[in-house]
Amino acid sequence: MSFNRAIDSYREDLIRKQHGHDVGSEDEDELLDKLDDELDQHFQQYREQRMQELSQQMSQSKRLVEEAGHGSVQTELSEESVIKITAKAARTVLHLFHENFAKCSLMDRKLEILAQKHVTTKFIRISVDNAPFLVTRLKVQVLPVVIVYVNGVETARVVGFEKLHYDAKKNDFSIEALEQFLLQNGTSCVTPWEQLL
Repeated sequence: MSFNRAIDSYREDLIRKQHGHDVGSEDEDELLDKLDDELDQHFQQYREQRMQELSQQMSQSKRLVEEAGHGSVQTELSEESVIKITAKAARTVLHLFHENFAKCSLMDRKLEILAQKHVTTKFIRISVDNAPFLVTRLKVQVLPVVIVYVNGVETARVVGFEKLHYDAKKNDFSIEALEQFLLQNGTSCVTPWEQLL
């Protein structure tokens, strides 16, 4: 018996009793005991289902880290590998950088933290020296550039530190601002177990 049906039946019996009919129904305590038992069964079924889902998500995360290189920012050496990764991965964050730019190093440090935290997204980087075609094709003029891809399609980009609440005095920006930007632009940076919180 569903919860709603049990409550409806109880209400109907109350109304019939009010009108002097003998309904012979359960009293309130018996009904609550039955509903409590049923609720325990539903919670147990939900718990088992959720634990199975979490186990699958954890297995997927393990596979992504161990087999697909998720969990860190991978340095790619060829434009071909960048194109293949962004086309194949469900979610990719690409950082175009230059070794000698301090702002690129700062971006790398922030992305490395996010990559370790959010393993469902592939984080990669390539030096602009190794990517002349991509620099031209993507019209890169200012570094660093971070581009978000979802299923091979660019959904957003950060040029320099715009949109990241950059503090010129500290020469820094908030990692939370970068994370929020990625989340708002189609990159699922949430690990499966964080979804429960």
